[in-house]
Amino acid sequence: MVVIRATVNNGVGTPVYTELLSSIDGDDPVPTNIEAGRKIGFDLHFNAPGLLYMMPYSGYSASQTSFKNASSLGNYDVDPIDWWATETIRGYKFANKLYFGATTPTLEWTGTNFALSGLHTPLNKSQDDRSNNILFSADYPDRTSEASGVVYKINPPELMIDWTPDRKPYYKDPIPTDPAALSKLPLNQNLIPWNIYDNSTGIFIGDFNLTETEWKNTLWDLMGFSYNQFNSPTNNRLIKTDNNNVNNLQLVTTNAEIGTADSKIYVQNGFGAPFFNNMIPMTMGFTNLEYESNKKVPYYAPIVQATESIKILAENLPTRMIRGYYTVRSNILSQAPFIGGKVNNTTMPIIGIVDKINGDGDFYFGSESSLEFTVTKPLRLASIVCSIHDPDGSYANCGEQSTVLIKIQKDKRVTFNVAQEILMEEQEKKSK
Repeated sequence: MVVIRATVNNGVGTPVYTELLSSIDGDDPVPTNIEAGRKIGFDLHFNAPGLLYMMPYSGYSASQTSFKNASSLGNYDVDPIDWWATETIRGYKFANKLYFGATTPTLEWTGTNFALSGLHTPLNKSQDDRSNNILFSADYPDRTSEASGVVYKINPPELMIDWTPDRKPYYKDPIPTDPAALSKLPLNQNLIPWNIYDNSTGIFIGDFNLTETEWKNTLWDLMGFSYNQFNSPTNNRLIKTDNNNVNNLQLVTTNAEIGTADSKIYVQNGFGAPFFNNMIPMTMGFTNLEYESNKKVPYYAPIVQATESIKILAENLPTRMIRGYYTVRSNILSQAPFIGGKVNNTTMPIIGIVDKINGDGDFYFGSESSLEFTVTKPLRLASIVCSIHDPDGSYANCGEQSTVLIKIQKDKRVTFNVAQEILMEEQEKKSK
């Protein structure tokens, strides 16, 4: 015998329950309108209840109602432009989009290292759907000033600000700690107790399109990020990014920073006041006197803690200067006293070196060099060619304002015996 029972998801008002109820003939409890061959069992359709597919929803529903004994919040209807018309436009049908991605992805400089952060969209403290409502103003005041705070949540309370069937049922009857005064909402059954919830969506970098050999001298390498930081053989997208694996990632993304000191706020009383001690947090149990006598109902204290994005810090210090000096080459010398650089790029000898110690604005200045070159045979200078190079011998990227000054010094012999000098010159002419 197969018995079909109504559940929270398939209870009164659902198509399954309605069809079963309408098929009962009179007082006969046996349904008569269910045809032969009707399939009963696990539904393998993509949109069947119970399948592990995560579907995005806009957060709006056709009719969203607040807590027990509260009035309806409305259908998000939009009045037609023509006020003579009788049809009402259902606005929720057009509000079917959600934002995906990261709101503040950041490549930042910490003062010593580069770091990636904000690759996830963090949770905000937010506020209850009944906030600033005149019907609930005493218990749910406007908290807009603090609602934007970035937090992570443990045992998060339902704020009733969105809707999705994946989270049904939102709640059961409240847990009365004192039937005359106080009640608490239990944890949503679809949430995992004591689990950390810290983001709603995000992005990840899955492929840098670089091999380990190609990684060297790329922008990531120059900023200090190592190849192994982003190519873990064990990490996957189901593992949170925390201090244990932040430098051993396969898919680069971020989560909230969870500090060890936060554990002191996890121990709370039934009213949400933390004790700030070293005790281990425990699940509370309340006796549900109003609904089921002497039945203990678990209550998980909601924890909302301020946080920020964890930083994926570059393992190495950045390369602040790739080329530490310039070399000046010229054809003024016939021989090359310095050898090096790229192949076939030493056609002219090096006559000077300009280091990058004396930098000011857009210029690097080189003082008078201590290098001296002596010409030991007659030399005729028809033209002088100069070029400025990087250490590897390639041409440097210089502007038109760059200048090379070459000092040429020629020794001149001076004699004070003019007559003797004239006689020597005459003798040289006769000898020729």
